[in-house]
Amino acid sequence: MELQKAIDKRHSLRKYAAGEIPEADIRAMVDAANKAPSADNQQNWHFVIVRDRKAIDAFAKVVSQKNAELCEKMQDAAPDKAARFGKLCKAVSLFFNDAQLLAIVYGREWDPSSYDYVKTAGGDEETLANLKYRTRQGSLSVGAAMENFNLKAEELGYGCCWMTSANYAADDVEALVKKLSGYSEEGYHVAALMPVGIRATEGHGPKKKGVDEVMTII
Repeated sequence: MELQKAIDKRHSLRKYAAGEIPEADIRAMVDAANKAPSADNQQNWHFVIVRDRKAIDAFAKVVSQKNAELCEKMQDAAPDKAARFGKLCKAVSLFFNDAQLLAIVYGREWDPSSYDYVKTAGGDEETLANLKYRTRQGSLSVGAAMENFNLKAEELGYGCCWMTSANYAADDVEALVKKLSGYSEEGYHVAALMPVGIRATEGHGPKKKGVDEVMTII
């Protein structure tokens, strides 16, 4: 598939057909992700690929339980908000349970390369905090890797959905990853969940802004 076709066709996939994804294709997607650019060439990502059905169910249960716990805590003070949050979980956070794979994407942040120089030059706390906020080079790098993963999946005939809606359960997800696989790395945290699967139907993404809306030429 040509790159432009993959870019145009790619959209978030939330409904999956039955079937299996060969390990060779899984490796190809992660290899594509691994070739993404990263700030300071840190390559600050790690992909935990969950394909065991019972394990995927376990991660769905972790997210569901955390959602229920939070809903219960806000029930008295904000029952309407608790109800909305519970519905949101079912609508946008648990559909990965039907996918062939769940990619749990880890990332790591670090201070921008200019941070120490600005600090030495007398930058105050607000200036330094804004520098970190505006740069977030770790997240940008992980995002580049995830996009490569998405486009390779599209080329291979699969679909993905880039999810951060369940990140409120990230600590519990990390604990389950460590329990099931032993993976844990200092400084790394769950950045996103990304289900990967076989398309149930050919769909399309939402309408995108026009080029003139997102570009300024000087």
